[in-house]
Amino acid sequence: MHATTNAFSDISNLILTQQRMPKPGTVLICTENLRIDEATKKLDNGASMGHNRFMARICDVLQSIQAALVLDARRMREISADMHKDGLAAAYNRYLALQRERDTHEKSATCIAALLGHERYIEAIETDRTASIGEEFSLARKANALREKAALWEHIAQYLRFVPEAQMHDILEFLGVLGIDTKRQAIESAIRTHPDTFRTKKRGRDKFISLK
Repeated sequence: MHATTNAFSDISNLILTQQRMPKPGTVLICTENLRIDEATKKLDNGASMGHNRFMARICDVLQSIQAALVLDARRMREISADMHKDGLAAAYNRYLALQRERDTHEKSATCIAALLGHERYIEAIETDRTASIGEEFSLARKANALREKAALWEHIAQYLRFVPEAQMHDILEFLGVLGIDTKRQAIESAIRTHPDTFRTKKRGRDKFISLK
């Protein structure tokens, strides 16, 4: 009788074991691998969102810079018209003031063209609905030459005109988008050697650069 009971017990255990075993052809899923895959997807999604936000910020700054170029050109055209009005030359002080303002806008436009380079400069012309850029000056052929002539600190200063402040990696990445190849050490040196132009502040471990 005891032997019979043991036999039934062995058969029951065998049936339970077979029920727990996967059927032939069944794909086993490792829950640990699933957790790793889900974590990887979250990291990839986070990195993609961060990249999209960075590119959106870059586009905003570029649009502001190109809009400033249009403003310089439009104001130069308006000033030129005022300077040639009948009788205005007699008001010598007014004439000189207009000349100084025009020179300021022309210098600004030249520096912006150097920063943008040929390709981005053409974009600014194409989006200029007032047609001021092409009428007041033409720097399309000179944009790349102006860029090569400009110093690195001048490019940095132009960028900082359109943002309240920036960290070192912001400057490096923005210049990279415009095709200006440089290194972090070169940017740090350019800022350090022009203390009259740049202001550096520290907040915790982060360093922020702005124009004075």
